[in-house]
Amino acid sequence: MRLSRLFARPRPGLADPLDLGAEAFAADLGPLWDRLHGERPVVRCADGALLLLRHADVTAALSNRALGNAPSRFSPLNARNRGKYPAADLAANILPFQDAPEHLALRPVASRAFHSAFAAMAATLPDRAGAAVAAADWPGDAIPVARRFGLDAMRAFTGLPEGPDYKRLTGAFFHLFAPLSDAQVFAGVNATLTEFRQMIAAAMPDAAPDSLLGALRDAGAGPGVSVDLAILFFADGVENIEAGLANVIAAMDSPGDWLDRLAPGDVAPDALVDEGLRLRSPAQLIARVAREASEVAGQPVAEGMPVYLGLAAANRDPAVFAAPGRFDPARADPPLLVFGRGRHSCIGAGLARALIGALLVAVAARGLRPGLTAAEMRYHPRFGHHWPLSYPMG
Repeated sequence: MRLSRLFARPRPGLADPLDLGAEAFAADLGPLWDRLHGERPVVRCADGALLLLRHADVTAALSNRALGNAPSRFSPLNARNRGKYPAADLAANILPFQDAPEHLALRPVASRAFHSAFAAMAATLPDRAGAAVAAADWPGDAIPVARRFGLDAMRAFTGLPEGPDYKRLTGAFFHLFAPLSDAQVFAGVNATLTEFRQMIAAAMPDAAPDSLLGALRDAGAGPGVSVDLAILFFADGVENIEAGLANVIAAMDSPGDWLDRLAPGDVAPDALVDEGLRLRSPAQLIARVAREASEVAGQPVAEGMPVYLGLAAANRDPAVFAAPGRFDPARADPPLLVFGRGRHSCIGAGLARALIGALLVAVAARGLRPGLTAAEMRYHPRFGHHWPLSYPMG
């Protein structure tokens, strides 16, 4: 027996139940997901939720009609609170918080409007990304550069004017996807979302027909729903694209080599984006709520119980992905689950790939390289998300 094994310290046991509070998301969760796959792939959480990690369990949950999107009756976002809280009213109008029949009726309308606007502006993304990278001071932090590019591209896509502090507005929106237990924070979220809705509503009448606002306005979904869908798509693009560039590059085993292969076309940007997001997705998990008492992944689930679908962990499942920790854009494994699957898959997946891909190409053309390793990255303590605090490049 090797001496290293004789004197090695045993790994401390994982907490049971597992605490997945916001602070847990400030560090790289990849090692935790990898360990849980080997020790406990179905996890009870300290907040009473069930966390699914296996690819098969997450895939099954995405199509399980016993698990719903609508907030539980205990949540301030429940539809019965629409007249009390603007946040609850907004949530009831958008796809991530809807079940059938509302979701089935709205999704085709939202999808047509989204893809119409995307087709109208997709060709501008390379120039916008190139301009954002060229205007920045290097060496420097890539996060603000990605933020400026994301805001510029998403404003053009949506049809919004310059001026407002959009970052503050989109940050408030993402509180809807985390536990809302602080009354003061929730009051601020409601106030900011009211401001956001008013700003979008004011811009909609004069929006160009080929913009998202114009397409939603003309789709007949109604002004309130159209405003809230615009908030959903805009905020999702701004926040996750800002994080996506750093996460994708950090996932690369040899960033310089992969970036060098972009310019001559030896590797497709979409392939790098997909593999990077598989390993380091900005969205780590999504929540569902049990609509009835049932069994999920072999575990009893009570009505109203939250079930977390660990998308990031499922994308590292060794039962599905060969050498799951290796960065391999050419892998032929099943499609990643970052953008969901089936009737609740992300409508904006194509735009997300195009935005991050355009920024990757611009960064590669500039010859930029990361100034820290993936292990050194730290993230905002935001439940369910991996948004880097900074990402120096030069």
